[in-house]
Amino acid sequence: MTMPGGISAWFASLPEYIKGWVARSEMRAALLPLSLVLYQPLGLLLALASAARGWLQGKSRRRALSVWMLASFLLAILNPSHVVADLAWALVPLWALAAMELARALRVPREDRWEVLGAAALSFLLLVFMWLDFLALRRPGVMAEQAQMRLWLLVGAFLLLGMSLLLVAVGWSQRIAASGATWGMAASMGLYSLAMLMAAAGHRQLPNSAEMWRPEASLPMAGSLLETVQDQSKWSWADASERPIVIAGVDSPALRWLLREREVEIRVSAGAGLDPPMVITRDEEDPTLVGSYRGQSFVWRSTPTWNLFRLPEWLPFHDMTHQTETIILWVRNDLFPDSRPAATQ
Repeated sequence: MTMPGGISAWFASLPEYIKGWVARSEMRAALLPLSLVLYQPLGLLLALASAARGWLQGKSRRRALSVWMLASFLLAILNPSHVVADLAWALVPLWALAAMELARALRVPREDRWEVLGAAALSFLLLVFMWLDFLALRRPGVMAEQAQMRLWLLVGAFLLLGMSLLLVAVGWSQRIAASGATWGMAASMGLYSLAMLMAAAGHRQLPNSAEMWRPEASLPMAGSLLETVQDQSKWSWADASERPIVIAGVDSPALRWLLREREVEIRVSAGAGLDPPMVITRDEEDPTLVGSYRGQSFVWRSTPTWNLFRLPEWLPFHDMTHQTETIILWVRNDLFPDSRPAATQ
């Protein structure tokens, strides 16, 4: 309540939400439930088991959380302007249910802890090996012989895991085998969920990758553009933020925000005879700039094409085709060190 302006912003978001029910999203509705499977496998599996237990055993808290989760999920998927981020409200009851089931499933008697730990460690290592082997199998450029070997390794690891748990069940008890498998699967899926969390938050960026929780366009070369503008100012014997810049024919609030520390002029076109120090235009030749300016192109906006989403291509490394928008930074010739007389350099 110390920022009254935030209250008006909250109320202003309500009309925008209502407008979303008459707009359509480019992302297919099927990607929303698929995102839960791919990004929240551990939580989803445990939440479904917990919800089923709640309805079968008459547990009111689990029933209420399951209704909340289902209502949030349906509200997100039925909205025509749906995006994966709309599922955020469903994640709260989902992980509450998952925590209840996890606390129950991972309860191990004290006398069985060392045996369960050994079975869990073996399950965890084999599951991690299987995932790494799958990633190597899906890596581009894998030879046919290597792919066949990787496939046999994957099948062998799966059989080894099954045989190991079977031997644990025969040698000790079925309870130890089940608990060890549960702990190992929970640890491996938890590690996977952590990796997906880092990817969704933007901390793991690969070339041509796209995240369902970040479906909007990205600015892959914004830092390079700003660094080039600052370097050009320094090379022309000015402060890094001193040289003004003209944005001609590019309607981008993000670009104006990126250059907020310097004087920025917005024009429909570069114009002739004005000679600003630096100009940013669309990716096209401008006759008024070619003679007295040098240009460098930058990929300004990169938008994933979610209508072309294919799970086998996306799953290993989150590869996705993009549509790109390119801009050109033009710098006046006399601002370069090699264009100034030797006495002034």
